[in-house]
Amino acid sequence: MNWNIVVTPLLTTLSGVLVFVAGQIFLECCIKPSQEYHKIKSEISYLLVLYANVYMNPEIYEENKGVLYTTKEKERREKAEKKLREAAAKLIGVKQQKPLLVKKDDIAAASANLIGLSNGLYSSVTNQETQRKQNELCREKIKKSLHLK
Repeated sequence: MNWNIVVTPLLTTLSGVLVFVAGQIFLECCIKPSQEYHKIKSEISYLLVLYANVYMNPEIYEENKGVLYTTKEKERREKAEKKLREAAAKLIGVKQQKPLLVKKDDIAAASANLIGLSNGLYSSVTNQETQRKQNELCREKIKKSLHLK
């Protein structure tokens, strides 16, 4: 019996399966985390522009009066707070996937500053300008960490 007739198709099939498996491992471990990182990065860039008027104008909170704003402004501010926090959480999730060529420290810094920005949507009368400057600093740190323009 000629073993070449049996061995050649078997080796061809086996090598094809090994190449496919190696490709899938590379895709799952390297390509998908990188794609997810870039997707979240673009979402953060979008949020920074969309809610700039919210975080650059911290709402004044006065003791015994609560926050002074209309219902529509309140909803927008609450939505901005939630979306910024969600983006920070997604960024931490991407950090766990370890995308290639991305520094974990940059992801951690961007996430921390997104949370800081979310927390900085309100201020007292006496520190509104300080809070505005802090929010601007958070925004710049996010842009630097994620290499945004």
